[in-house]
Amino acid sequence: MAGSAAAARQKYGRHLWVPEVLADFTRGIVRDTTRNDIPSNAVYDSVDFMLEKPGVAYKRGGSSYQSSALGGQALLVAVAAAEYPGDPRVIAIGSDGASTRTLFDVTSASAGIGISLGALQPYENPPLHKDKLILTDGIGAVAPKKVTLSAGVVTVAALGGAPPTAKVSCVHLSHLVLANSTANPNRVWFSPIPDIETAWDTANAYFDVPHEVTGLASLQGVLIVFCRGESWRILYDIPPGTTGFNMERQPLSAVGCVDARSIVKMNGLVYWAHESGIYYTNGAAPQSITHLRDGTGIGGLWADAAAGFSPVLGSVICAGVHLNKYLFVTVRHSSSDIQAGVRYQFLYHEPTGAWTRLSDGVTADMYATSLAPTGEIYAAGGDSADPIRVQKLSGLLTPSASNKTDANGEAVAPTITFRTLTGGNVGVKAWGRGRLTYDLRDAGSDDPSLAVAVAFGLEAATFATSSTLTETTDADRVRFDLARDSQAATVKVTQANASSKTELYALEVESRPYTAGAEGV
Repeated sequence: MAGSAAAARQKYGRHLWVPEVLADFTRGIVRDTTRNDIPSNAVYDSVDFMLEKPGVAYKRGGSSYQSSALGGQALLVAVAAAEYPGDPRVIAIGSDGASTRTLFDVTSASAGIGISLGALQPYENPPLHKDKLILTDGIGAVAPKKVTLSAGVVTVAALGGAPPTAKVSCVHLSHLVLANSTANPNRVWFSPIPDIETAWDTANAYFDVPHEVTGLASLQGVLIVFCRGESWRILYDIPPGTTGFNMERQPLSAVGCVDARSIVKMNGLVYWAHESGIYYTNGAAPQSITHLRDGTGIGGLWADAAAGFSPVLGSVICAGVHLNKYLFVTVRHSSSDIQAGVRYQFLYHEPTGAWTRLSDGVTADMYATSLAPTGEIYAAGGDSADPIRVQKLSGLLTPSASNKTDANGEAVAPTITFRTLTGGNVGVKAWGRGRLTYDLRDAGSDDPSLAVAVAFGLEAATFATSSTLTETTDADRVRFDLARDSQAATVKVTQANASSKTELYALEVESRPYTAGAEGV
């Protein structure tokens, strides 16, 4: 013991402050471990800071509007990027807040004349079958419709062939696949081919699964059928009711899908959401991107977000993909849920596995992704408090003075809570000074600032502002004080007002351990 104390004194001395430096945040938010065990390249929380670039946490840019306001609409419930051959379109569906839905072509800034859909409202990301955008009714009360384009004009009509009045759909091996009618919620039907509007054989061309179908996806020749608490896969290419029938149903996983609007594809994988987490599959056993085996996931945060979610009208878990590497996920609770009206916004960077969160300036009840060269991601959201318009989100990746606010005019003002620092052990120690290396640029006369707050203890229960940092003309390294004895310290940085640029490069915090023979022991 005496030898250990002597070694400690030799290492630290009586007055030597030992620094801890955080300068890499590419692991993103981590919640599935204690605060002091969060990896050094991860953070406890981040809102509107992007974390995927090595050596910097940078403020995101703002969203923008794709369309003018959609007149007479109380909310925007759906959006689709319809890749019609040679003439892609952006389609939006609004609601009057009661029983009427209206479709708009919002490819240009001015929304086209609205087309009534009656009560039909998709509760999935609408698929495109060749030149037909398919709309199903999530209630199962209205037969599927098709949205087509002729001479630059969008039209809506009932889908021919007397298909079942199903709630969800996808395109699989040239077939249109429909599933979940009110009469047969566990049934999956296959269209005729090549013309999906010839007579459907609903008496023979189907599979049943044990429970209600909540979503469908097609991946590399495999049809994935989601239920609430399980998923199935259907292999091979000739459906029931057809000569040479060879399709085979197999169990895929005990993980289901809670909302078809969360089903998306990215890099040859299907992603989807359940209350227990967000998962992906290549057609085999699913993997989670929220619960990781090494304890560096956001399972606890996702559990908080999804707690009390019920798939009823008004509750949403939706997802969208941008540039084949960014996954946007929104959880919005309705007044029927435990967390009435609460909204969570997540952003996942697939190459690094980094999660961050987004503020409510980005709202979505459905996402849609357009293909190159546009490469835009659109969001349908908002309510009577905001203009009812389709948003564009690609600007989040390119912050500048021109997009310092979101489309609704709210300043993008990020906040970040770093991992808890312990000086290498959880014993009581003296905390001295901290230093933040940052770059904060004013976009005009907004007068942005960064409040640096510190919470002491392993649980970081209460934050108190230590210093307020002002705008810079270049990267600057500025000191703030901690001046307290404690086991641990956690630093949080919060921006006030808009800026053209906010970048954090390094956090340094110094502590002095109370080793045997040192002051205070």
